[in-house]
Amino acid sequence: MSKAGEVLVAPATPARESLYSWYVVFVLILAYTLSFIDRTILTLLIDPIRKSLDITDVQVSLLHGFAFAIFYALLGLPVGRLVDRRRRNSIIAVGVLIWSGMTALCGLSRNFGQMFLA
Repeated sequence: MSKAGEVLVAPATPARESLYSWYVVFVLILAYTLSFIDRTILTLLIDPIRKSLDITDVQVSLLHGFAFAIFYALLGLPVGRLVDRRRRNSIIAVGVLIWSGMTALCGLSRNFGQMFLA
């Protein structure tokens, strides 16, 4: 029996849950793959980037290693806490949005400082 105004929802079928689970896995694999390519592209295009930004080998190593390490070290724990308290899909969406914006800013960088901050 249902009360007045109560919405009845059909229970999710195992097939539907399984299909959604695989969809989520696919989206996360796609995001991870693009993230990996994003990190690797700096290595592949190092000569044009070095010439374009007029940066030294030390600055290149700072961009490739230290900048990523700082980012992950500073934001890893706070985002981990957020994941425990908020909706994960919203956090993933915001993360991808910020990541896309920072990638665009990297493309617009005109010097080492801008590239390091982006």
